[in-house]
Amino acid sequence: MPSTPRSPSPRCRHSKPIETGVIRCGDNLKWLRDLPDGCIDLVYIDPPFNSHRDHEAVCGRSGTRRAFDDRHPSTAAYVEFMRPRCAELHRAIKTAGSYYYHCDWHASHYVKVMLDQIFGEDAFINEIVWVYESGGRATHHFHRKHDILLLYSPAARRQTYTFNGQAVAIPRNLCPACGTTLEKWNNLKRHVDADGRVYRTIRTAGKTYRYYDDEPVTPSDVWPISHLQQRDPERLGYPTQKPLALLKRIILASSNPGDVVLDAFCGSGTTLAAAQELGRRWIGMDISPAACELATRRTQMAMK
Repeated sequence: MPSTPRSPSPRCRHSKPIETGVIRCGDNLKWLRDLPDGCIDLVYIDPPFNSHRDHEAVCGRSGTRRAFDDRHPSTAAYVEFMRPRCAELHRAIKTAGSYYYHCDWHASHYVKVMLDQIFGEDAFINEIVWVYESGGRATHHFHRKHDILLLYSPAARRQTYTFNGQAVAIPRNLCPACGTTLEKWNNLKRHVDADGRVYRTIRTAGKTYRYYDDEPVTPSDVWPISHLQQRDPERLGYPTQKPLALLKRIILASSNPGDVVLDAFCGSGTTLAAAQELGRRWIGMDISPAACELATRRTQMAMK
């Protein structure tokens, strides 16, 4: 499997060089065990969700191929499949690094327990809810229209992990649940200043507080980011492909230019393309040749 051109190798705390700008095809457990301790700044993984489905990808001239099989005999088997991989990622992450595990309702609560055991409960930072709208409506239960991202860092207790809230700031008047503009803020009084900016005021304990509508604030843990629709120009024919906007928010918030970003289940390469566009180094891994082929083409395009 061809890989993208290799960039200069940063060194980890044990002075062993690592290669970035590469996509490793095969069982990621083997590749993860080759990583030195404490060499990765940001980990994002979007592993199979144990959804009991087979997924196919359309990969250029090669046509439709099996992308991956998301089936395990039980939730316990799925967790035990992921446990050694998460343990290796924990070993490889830097002390100030961040780790995002993308999952959904199938196993998110079991994954949380596993990650608490590996990282320690005090390493947990956020349960982020990615809210989206997509086709299909359920008739026997509430519509399932969100995923979960579990965020951990070895430095969570000391709060010394990388976090760039202003890099992903949004206007204060956006609804955290749907992203639309709020017309009312819990009955706060509306004003317009001399420059035409709208602000709200509230008086508490003898003090008046002013909040501008367009003032940038760090997003909440509910992220209304659009799901990729059927005719979205980002779509590459790969199942479970995530939008660039989602990965760019993660990378901007939890890494700095030149940092090393690792996606051990890189799929179509969204994480890698986003990292390349934002000036980060990256490493991709996937067991599927179809995914590696697609991710390679995508990252080569991002380098142009």
